[in-house]
Amino acid sequence: MIMRVNPGGMMNQAPDGMLASRFNLKQEGKNGEAGFGPASGKATPLQYGGNTGATSEKSSASSLIADYKTLLDSLIKQGQEELKKLKDELAQQQSQGGAANSPATTDNSSNQMSQLQMLLDSLMKFLKESQQSQQGQQPAANSTSNDAQLATMMTQLKDLLSTIGETSASAPVSTGSESTGPAMPKNEKDTSVPPSTDTLFKNMDGDNRSADQIIEQNPVLKNLGNQKDIKQEDLKKQFGDWTANNPDEQSRALAAKNMSYFLNSVKALKNRENGDRGDVHTNGKIEGLTKSGEARHGSEAAIVKDVAEQGLDKMFPKDGKLTQTNDEMVNLNGTTKSGFQGICLKVGRALAFIPGLSNFLTGMGRSESTNPWEVLKGGVVGAAKTAFDALKGVVEGLGKGRLNPIQMLLSAYKGAVSNTYVMQDTKSDVKDKVKESV
Repeated sequence: MIMRVNPGGMMNQAPDGMLASRFNLKQEGKNGEAGFGPASGKATPLQYGGNTGATSEKSSASSLIADYKTLLDSLIKQGQEELKKLKDELAQQQSQGGAANSPATTDNSSNQMSQLQMLLDSLMKFLKESQQSQQGQQPAANSTSNDAQLATMMTQLKDLLSTIGETSASAPVSTGSESTGPAMPKNEKDTSVPPSTDTLFKNMDGDNRSADQIIEQNPVLKNLGNQKDIKQEDLKKQFGDWTANNPDEQSRALAAKNMSYFLNSVKALKNRENGDRGDVHTNGKIEGLTKSGEARHGSEAAIVKDVAEQGLDKMFPKDGKLTQTNDEMVNLNGTTKSGFQGICLKVGRALAFIPGLSNFLTGMGRSESTNPWEVLKGGVVGAAKTAFDALKGVVEGLGKGRLNPIQMLLSAYKGAVSNTYVMQDTKSDVKDKVKESV
């Protein structure tokens, strides 16, 4: 039997990196027919053609292995690299949870990986045994049998590597720059993903809860009423009908889930200064509605109203904060002040030239809480501020040589009246006029 091997061909790199794409096993059967694998009749020549087509001849598999061990090692290395690639692809498919890869694709990769591993093991074992035979460590095996065995294994390796190459070529190549789509929330309470039409749940796959169960588990939806400025009919157009009026249980459950996701995301927003809003995040109700059902600007209710009327993508805050507002009845945390606090603010503003009383009333009105004790505490802080500002005015007067009691009294009044809460909210030119007149 004659083996023809082109020494340069095996080391030549093809575009797809597959040595097998340039490897051919040729058998001469009857009437000169060529085929793959061991054939009956003539011995099996091993031919490997490269760029030039020139060949060299070897008389046996043992001689081939001895003279071209580097070339065989290169082919084995190629197979090992493909095996590693298959393992990496399989691990990636499993980590992605099968959403983007079908079970058939995963099974096919596992199959090819197993076949390639077994074939490489057999080829390396054969190589080791042949080397030992050459060194006289084992009795030499039948040369024809060795030739046929090597030809069979290399044919199988060629076919398998070719199959893997075709699969890789037909699969889309990931460049790392293509979009994988928006991140999706794990459930309706996952507010780490801002809501948009792209991130709303599209089905109830894997979630067997009913609409009533979802509503019960999300108090903010359970407590949502039909207000003057928050109309459920408008919200249904955006998220679907989660009420008992919807006869389709699947559709109703999906609407309840998406509605809960939106409302929970509103509750998760930070205050206007990007700070935490404390217990407001978890109090289970939409803040910012007046007794008449109107939504105050800068509150949670205003966001719900705007989304219901103009859409989620357009009106949900992209910066994760409550919207800015000049409404003095809306606290920093998005809650609204009580009616009593509103009266205090108005009276305090009217009594701006009586600094002690003005600051006391305004302090109660400015309190971020409607709790009576917290409101009173705000008034006390306002009164204390008046005393501090008056003392500061006296010190400034003494520095200017105003030493008699009347001058000191006037300095104290000027210091207090020009720094009241009301004056802090007044334009600078008005402040200057007040200071000049006092």
